[in-house]
Amino acid sequence: LPDAIESCIEKKAQQSVTDELSTEERGLTSNIDEDVKELSTCIDAIDNLKLMTAIQSGSNAFVAIASKSEICRKIFGIIRKFATSITTITEAILALDVSAVISKVKDILKAIGLCRYIKQFAEGCKGLMEKIVSLFEGAAGKLSLLWKALSSAKDRMAESLLDVIEAQSFCEKAGKKMHQLRSSTDGMERQLNPESPLTLLKSFNHNRFRDSINVTREIDDEMSSAKSKMEHAANAIHEEYKSLPPMITDGISDTVDDDDDVELAKTRIDSMERSLDDMEKSIDVIQSADSLQAGKVLYDEVSNLPQKIDACQDMIEVCRDCASKGKLSINSFLGKWSLETAVSQIQQMCRLVSTSVFMKEVVVHIQRILLVMSRLLDELSKRVK
Repeated sequence: LPDAIESCIEKKAQQSVTDELSTEERGLTSNIDEDVKELSTCIDAIDNLKLMTAIQSGSNAFVAIASKSEICRKIFGIIRKFATSITTITEAILALDVSAVISKVKDILKAIGLCRYIKQFAEGCKGLMEKIVSLFEGAAGKLSLLWKALSSAKDRMAESLLDVIEAQSFCEKAGKKMHQLRSSTDGMERQLNPESPLTLLKSFNHNRFRDSINVTREIDDEMSSAKSKMEHAANAIHEEYKSLPPMITDGISDTVDDDDDVELAKTRIDSMERSLDDMEKSIDVIQSADSLQAGKVLYDEVSNLPQKIDACQDMIEVCRDCASKGKLSINSFLGKWSLETAVSQIQQMCRLVSTSVFMKEVVVHIQRILLVMSRLLDELSKRVK
């Protein structure tokens, strides 16, 4: 047929079908491109998936899959209806003679229009199905990578739990020995002769000096072990955190704000450090001054010794709490996982590392207290007869 006539027939054929389409069917016809575009947006979000956005992106993806699959189902229903109509019209035409066929031109045009709509719907549905498949594949691949990385981190946290438990145990042992040191030095200043501070009363047991010095060394060893165990766990976890893919760590802060207990402990440490500076100066005076001045300074420092021991005991308790918090962080990480809690659980890795860094600062402070006390006790054993 001439192009002009063919074009006219196609328009008539399409119009004959369009007039019979329902509002919903017309909407499906006109919105297929938008549906494909919406799925493309979801695919892009999955391709750039991050843990911080995984919940929203994953939810959007599967909502889109469900809604677009429903659209495909409706399109298949329309295609089936159109195909049935074409079959009915064709059978009717085949049963007529030529003169009757001419009178059925409208039905013929409708059949042509239906065929074109079937092609349009089928192509649109194919595009939707291809996007749905791509979305499924992208979501499966990204979520698989995410859970694999998190599984590795979970294994590392589990391996570090024993170190943290042992760190807490060392702190508890140090705390018990601190009580022992408190008992061995309790009232020591009362054993000094008030008239001559460098002379002991006859009732004093000289072994208390040696025993007290030995206990301070044992406490130092316990706290060194606690610090070492905590550092080993924190280093392993820090390395694991750095190895996590950006899709997990992007947008998550690796800095942890200090809580009130930490701020209070830091304030006490600063104050205690100044007190230790003064104590070391006093020990220097004892070593260099004459007997009268040395005796007075020594008496004053021995009188203040219980206060230093109590402060050290408090700092050991802070370290024990650090190890306890580390254990809580690991147990939280090893608990039930979901996308809703994943970000906070990843932050537990950073929290444990931060806790370890603070515990190290406290242990260094404790070791300085022990060192200064050991110097005082050693000087006391040398100077007091």
